[in-house]
Amino acid sequence: MEKIDHDYLESYFMWKQYVETDPDRFGGLQFPLTYSKWVNTLKNRGHQICPICKQVGSYSFMVDEVEHEYKCLCNVASWTYRQDQMTDRWKDPFDYTPWTAITPTGKYGAINDKKPAEVTEATANSLRALEDFTRGNIRWHILRGAFGCGKSTMLKMVATKLQPIATYVTAGNLKNRFRDAAVDDESGAGLSVLIEAFSKVRILLIDDIGMEYDGSGFTSKTLRNIIDNRMAFPFKFPTIVTTNMRLKDSDLLAGKNPDDTRAIVSRFLDPRYSDVHYLYQGDARRVSFESVAKGGM
Repeated sequence: MEKIDHDYLESYFMWKQYVETDPDRFGGLQFPLTYSKWVNTLKNRGHQICPICKQVGSYSFMVDEVEHEYKCLCNVASWTYRQDQMTDRWKDPFDYTPWTAITPTGKYGAINDKKPAEVTEATANSLRALEDFTRGNIRWHILRGAFGCGKSTMLKMVATKLQPIATYVTAGNLKNRFRDAAVDDESGAGLSVLIEAFSKVRILLIDDIGMEYDGSGFTSKTLRNIIDNRMAFPFKFPTIVTTNMRLKDSDLLAGKNPDDTRAIVSRFLDPRYSDVHYLYQGDARRVSFESVAKGGM
């Protein structure tokens, strides 16, 4: 009999679908899942041990005579805590951004709801692809667009939907983390720990790649190290990035180390693993500002 073992990330999405289909069966447990939510659910229902696996740690079911073995919900809950702690020292806080912040058939960006920016077809298609990602359709996604097109908002929507298993960080702050780690530990051990953490966190969200470069080559080389590590197992370590740089020209960096930059861009553009979304969306911030300036409020 064939048996398929599923890892923690696959198990997370399986349980997400299962629990959201019948939340009452799981004591009203809600995703995104955290360890504290799981512990409270057990406590509220009077359980001392996991009622699903009885401390076995896994859960199996048959599909067409194939056994699928997943990590049990109790194990997945513990794993979410470990994921959250893995990059806790370096990840960035972000504003809670509900999935309704931008809708495929709606509008976004209005301060007073009188003159919001229209959502283009490109943005709508990207939103659908990202929503599929949050349901377990794992691929890399590159959101490319001008200032104010909504790409950072979309990234924070994903971060909100998948916290705490997704690590959100701005590229500018990531550059600072690199330099601080290198300066604080001249042996390079501190930087190695940081690189390993960002290489192994299961879902990485990097905002505004292209804003962090200073021409020295150090940042691009360090970032390439992380991207290369993750791309070695692209479906195990999915990554979503936003950028306003011209990817087709491979010019994320006009500095001293273009080889690393071209390598990063090449990884991003690999159609086997990655989808590139070109967002031709108006500047919502400018639209809202102009509305206010004209007395819209």
